[in-house]
Formats: sequence, structure tokens, C-alpha cells
Amino acid sequence: MFSHVFVGVTDFERALRFYDRLFSVLDIKRRFYDADVPWVGWCAAAGGRPYFVISKPFNGQPHDVGNGQ
Repeated sequence: MFSHVFVGVTDFERALRFYDRLFSVLDIKRRFYDADVPWVGWCAAAGGRPYFVISKPFNGQPHDVGNGQ
């Protein structure tokens, strides 16, 4: 069982637009968003887990394996 899936992205705003549109069709709701980090997470409308989370890598470098998740 997964608690969450965390995906590092290089272009946060573009990824946010993509996933917001995709998840709205699937009835998956945004549960948190912090533009200062930036990161955002979604989960099923019923709540609970797993979460799907995207974020820019914390060190400001381009996304790479282990940098951003």
C-alpha cells in the first residue's frame, strides 16, 4: 500500500495546470498547495490516502532521480 507518490518537476506551473485538469476529470481533489515551496497534493474525493504530490526540487536544481521526491 502506498502512502503517497511524490514526483519532482522542473516546470511547476505547467505541471500544476496539467494535473489540475487531469485530476478534475477523475474526481481527484486538491488537498494542499503551498506556492512558497512550491508543492501541491491531490487525493480521491473521499479523502484518505494515497496522495499524489508534485514539487520543484528543494535545492533549485533540475529534477533528477532522488532530487525532488
